[in-house]
Amino acid sequence: MFAAVCTVAALQDPNGQSLYEACNREFRRLISRSLFEKHDLEYVRALCISSFWLSDASRILSSDAIRRAADMRLHRGFDHISTPMDPRLFPGGASALSTPIEVAAMKDRVRLWYLIFISDQHLSILHNRDPLLRNDKEIAMSWETFLARDDTTDSDIRLISQVALLVIMSQVRDLLGSDKEARLPQSLSNQITHYSRQLDRWFAKFFAIFKPDPNIGDFPKCGLQLHYHFGKLYLGHQVFKGLNGESIPPHFLTAANLAHDAAVAIFEMILHQEQLQRSLVAMPHYFHIMIAFAGYFLLEVTKNYHVQLSIDASQDFELIGKVLGLFQETPSIQQHPIWRMTPGLTRKLHECIASLQQNGEEIITSLSDSVALVGYAAQNVQGSMNPPPGPFSFTGESFVNPVDDFLLTDFGDFKFPGMMSDGGT
Repeated sequence: MFAAVCTVAALQDPNGQSLYEACNREFRRLISRSLFEKHDLEYVRALCISSFWLSDASRILSSDAIRRAADMRLHRGFDHISTPMDPRLFPGGASALSTPIEVAAMKDRVRLWYLIFISDQHLSILHNRDPLLRNDKEIAMSWETFLARDDTTDSDIRLISQVALLVIMSQVRDLLGSDKEARLPQSLSNQITHYSRQLDRWFAKFFAIFKPDPNIGDFPKCGLQLHYHFGKLYLGHQVFKGLNGESIPPHFLTAANLAHDAAVAIFEMILHQEQLQRSLVAMPHYFHIMIAFAGYFLLEVTKNYHVQLSIDASQDFELIGKVLGLFQETPSIQQHPIWRMTPGLTRKLHECIASLQQNGEEIITSLSDSVALVGYAAQNVQGSMNPPPGPFSFTGESFVNPVDDFLLTDFGDFKFPGMMSDGGT
């Protein structure tokens, strides 16, 4: 646990390059040595914490946490706190089985299971794979039982909000396919509308009960709003699968605009909300990857579909450029996702602007050398101008050049399948 916390803390320290390398090396050594050993709940908690922040090892850590949680029967804690006990069934009295200490311990086990579920679902979305926690899905579906308890805390509410959102997103993935690149049939347009409304109801429910936190202020509501836009983006982007440069079908125009507007909203939040800006470095890596995808998606949609969707290309490019300028001014170490994603997004921005200008379109922005291709790398860490190429990419590579250093090299096959393809670039 100590090694995990130190590694995550060093990752968030802009002056912690050497400290991070030392902590990460020791953390990995401990994890490797402990692979075949049994450990307690705190070990699983350490795996869970690190899976949220250490993107280069998150899948391995999350998988190990799931395996150990299953061995500990962690999911059974939910039965103890959700099923009332009849004292007549126990000669010693029900109180012997439900003391405050035991109830608190069971709630802690349920919280940890929910955190593992969230990590697994995040990685399922980011890496386009089925989640590993399939058999216990009914527990996640029963989140309202946990939320309705009298001893539910504000932290529990935030935790359950994530579970509820990811249940919706998992249904979207199961319906629309996580790795299918074929076009969506028109019959699914009503289902997309249905899930969009579910996301609206989810946001309205939890936004009304979220409270400021003494330690992180109003960030919980900012995070809730970001997750809402992530959900809309994840839902709407599915309609671009398999288009291969053709126009968006009329029955999917609403969903296409939904995804575009969600991506714009994400970047506008980053640009205008100081609370969010202050939290950029400390966020779990799921936020960073989804922000990177939102930027990449917005650039591609603006370049290829600005006419059909009546998008002001100059305005979108200006927005992304300003946020990239903000990222450039955010100090972070070389391994941090913000440090790694900024040069790739900046390069993509310039490529998209140049592409439209070559087609004779007038793109007017106030972007300057503040979003130059080399500026960010130069001001952070020397010797990192040529980071190793990585497999972080999006499907439809027929329209995208290899995204070498777009994000961390160890993110794996992070692909939103068949997002779009113009078949020409």
